[in-house]
Amino acid sequence: MLLLLPASAAAQTMQTFEEYGVGPRDSAMGNAFTGVAEGFAAAFYNPAGLSQTEGFHLTLGYKFIAPEVTAKLPGYSADHFTGYPQSHFGMFGLATDLNAPSIINPKYTEPFTFGVAFAITEFLHSYTNYYDQYTPYFFRYQDRPIALLPLYVTLGIKFASWFSIGGGIVVAPSATYIDARVHTDLYLPKATFNSQQGLVNRAHSIVKPLAGILFRIPLAGMDDRLRVGLTWRDEVTVIDGRGHALNLMVIHIPGVTQPLKPIPPMNVPIRTQSGFTPMQAAFGLAVRATRGTLISTDTIWKRWHTWTNYFFTKPDPPFHDTFEQRVGVEQTFFPGATWLESWTLRGGWYYQPTPTPPQNNEWNILDNDTHVFTAGFGLRFDRVLGIIKTPINFDAGFQVHYLIPEHIENQHDRFPPIDTGGLVYSGTAAVELAW
Repeated sequence: MLLLLPASAAAQTMQTFEEYGVGPRDSAMGNAFTGVAEGFAAAFYNPAGLSQTEGFHLTLGYKFIAPEVTAKLPGYSADHFTGYPQSHFGMFGLATDLNAPSIINPKYTEPFTFGVAFAITEFLHSYTNYYDQYTPYFFRYQDRPIALLPLYVTLGIKFASWFSIGGGIVVAPSATYIDARVHTDLYLPKATFNSQQGLVNRAHSIVKPLAGILFRIPLAGMDDRLRVGLTWRDEVTVIDGRGHALNLMVIHIPGVTQPLKPIPPMNVPIRTQSGFTPMQAAFGLAVRATRGTLISTDTIWKRWHTWTNYFFTKPDPPFHDTFEQRVGVEQTFFPGATWLESWTLRGGWYYQPTPTPPQNNEWNILDNDTHVFTAGFGLRFDRVLGIIKTPINFDAGFQVHYLIPEHIENQHDRFPPIDTGGLVYSGTAAVELAW
């Protein structure tokens, strides 16, 4: 019966890494990582930073995102549009310098490094909302965890000790095209239904590019004290279902030889957009003030004005482009213990302006300006029990997204004024092994 409706799914932003960080270290530093760009997280923030990798690094972790956002209708006793589901992810990271003399001639592989950042969630548990453009819904918090599936595969190239470039691809969830046929027989007077359906899916993965630059100031005494990063990522729009459903209803009445076909065959369009990530460019600085102190900042431009809803229609007025400012700090201590090589405290903040225009009109896209507060820690172990000679890093990062409360008058006669706000909690933990 759902195929009889013009399907439309919520437009998730597909911003798992962008909004909540890749790994625990960058998540704890306010996602200000374009200039830092170390480890597997560089595959997302700045693939040129992979050139800083030595050896083979493997990371396994876990991430959760728990929205507690609300949309309240003044004068009504119950809160509406709440209960958005949590998302849980398994994380995988890989960074290596490709320096394997027994396999490849290091003469050719020395300048190259390779990195992968990947997260997978319970996408099979997703479902679809049916609504029109006037029904209020949160733009960033919806029921499509499949749209939060990111995979970044990148390569870094070091041209000099102070200059590197990098590039790669983001592989987004498949774009699915659907052809459906539904034949329903209704037998009266018992109102018995017999339905037959045929469904054909055709899918392909979406691949989009990203590129980055990282350089240090090549002056005596500066060493690794100042790093500058630039990154560009292309727009990604994921179509989780598009096509048509051809519906035929036949009514069988006792004593009537010829069945009735009161409704002519209907060819109903199916449209479900499950993810959108805007084109963006980032500029980052990382300053190592002391051996253990690292300060980073990012400025990010996002091209939101190309966004359309699930019927490929722009709001009026359309989304506007945004600038984000991010700040992070990391302080590492070296206790000189036998097993514990170092321990680290991290913190950060960033401001995320909403791309949605004022919603005091007939559109009801709920999205708030947001302050994001972050914190975390890290532990680096070496020669544990004298047996495990491989260094082991354990890191954890936490974020609280505070949605600045907003009042929407709402000019559509179906809905009264709305007050929106709330919190989103996110946490990440990971273990890294290095050879």
